[in-house]
Amino acid sequence: MSTPATWRAARERADGLLIHPVSMGTRPGRGRGPRALFDQVREALEDNGDLMPAQDAPGLLETGDGARVQRCLLRRAPAALRGVAAACARLTQA
Repeated sequence: MSTPATWRAARERADGLLIHPVSMGTRPGRGRGPRALFDQVREALEDNGDLMPAQDAPGLLETGDGARVQRCLLRRAPAALRGVAAACARLTQA
């Protein structure tokens, strides 16, 4: 079942408003919300051996995730979807 927080995160991505995991109010995705979520689940991440990969997740807010990169490339050349796919493949290989 999808929750409002899950739906908003999928729709807004890190560039929009997300639901803060403690206050449950909306906050900019580039704000303190993602760090608060990480802090809240840190112990579970450690227990499951997932802490190291998850530590890089807040950095995605600075560099952008794959969807953000694709949207940016598509805005530069809206008719060149094939070029977007090729650029993403090159980025993935790098």
